[in-house]
Amino acid sequence: MRLIQLVKLLLLAAVVTFAGCSDSGFRSDISENSAKPWTDKQLDETGEGMVFAVFGDRTGMHYPGKTRPAVEKINRSNPDFVVSVGDHIEGYTRDVEALGREWAEFDALIGELESRFFKIPGNHDYSNHVMAEYYKNLYGKDYYYFVFKNVLFLCLNTQDPPREKPEEKEKQMGDWMHSMVDLVKHDPKKGVATVQETLKKYSGAHGHAVVSDAQVEYFSEVINRHKDVKWTFLFMHKPAWDEAYQCQNIKKVQQALNGRAYTVFAGHEHQYRLETVNENEYYRAGTTAAIPRENISECERQFLIVDFRGATPKVQVVKVEDKVL
Repeated sequence: MRLIQLVKLLLLAAVVTFAGCSDSGFRSDISENSAKPWTDKQLDETGEGMVFAVFGDRTGMHYPGKTRPAVEKINRSNPDFVVSVGDHIEGYTRDVEALGREWAEFDALIGELESRFFKIPGNHDYSNHVMAEYYKNLYGKDYYYFVFKNVLFLCLNTQDPPREKPEEKEKQMGDWMHSMVDLVKHDPKKGVATVQETLKKYSGAHGHAVVSDAQVEYFSEVINRHKDVKWTFLFMHKPAWDEAYQCQNIKKVQQALNGRAYTVFAGHEHQYRLETVNENEYYRAGTTAAIPRENISECERQFLIVDFRGATPKVQVVKVEDKVL
C-alpha cells in the first residue's frame, strides 16, 4: 500500500513539474509576492500564438485627454497583452509628491486596459536617482524578462544608470514641459505649434542610451538559458542600436542573440520607423499619446499590433484616429 501511495505521489509531482514547464504558460524570474512591472490582468494561456500591442510614448509632453482614447482603441483591438516602450509620466523632478501624483494618474488610465500591461522605463520615468528609486519601489525590477507560450520577451532599461542633469536645469525643463501641456490643454493649435517649433531646435539631439554591464550579464544569461524558444522580442525606450546613442553595451546583447530570430521595439523619437539590422526587424514606435513632433503621418498618435499566430510576427501600425499607416 505504501509503495502504491509513493508511486502516486511521484506521478503527481511529475505532472506538476511538467505543467510548470509547459510551453503554453507564463513565467518570469520575478517572484509572485514582489512588486511587478506589469498590471494584474489575467493572461489567456489557451490557443496557439498570440496578438499583442506595443504602446508608444505617452509623454515627452503628453497631449491632454489623448491617453484614454488610445486605451479604448487598444481594448477594441483585443490584444492578449500590451508592452510599453517607456515614457509614461512627464517626470524630470525630484519631488516625490509630484511623482506620486503622476504615477497615480498614469496607473489609473492604464488600469482601464482590459489586458495586462508591461512597463519599461523611459527617460521621463527614470531621469535621476530619486525617480529611479521611486520607480523600483513601485514596480520592482527596472529590467526583466518573461516567457509566454514559449516566446521570450526581453525588457531593457536604456537609462541604467540615469544620466542626471543639474537639479536646477532639470526643474526648469520639467516646469517648461508642464507649461506646454497646460498651453495645449487650453489652446491646442497654439500649444502644438509652440512645442513643434521648439523641438526643431533640438532635432538630432537624442542623448545617450545607457545599458549597464549588469544588464548585459543578466540578458546574456537569460538568452543562453532560452535557446529553444519560438521567437525573441526586445523592448527598450531609446533605440540604443543607433550609433547616435553611443551605447556600446547593446552590441553585446545583439551578439548574444546571433543565430536566432528576433524583433526589436523602441520609442523615444516620437516618429515611426522600420529598419532591418542583421536581417531582423527593428521598430521605432511612434507616440501613442504625446504631442506630435511634426505634422506628418509617421508622427500621428498610434500604437502597434503584433500578430504572431503564424510562422513569423506581422506588425501593423494602428492610428488612434481610426487610420492605418
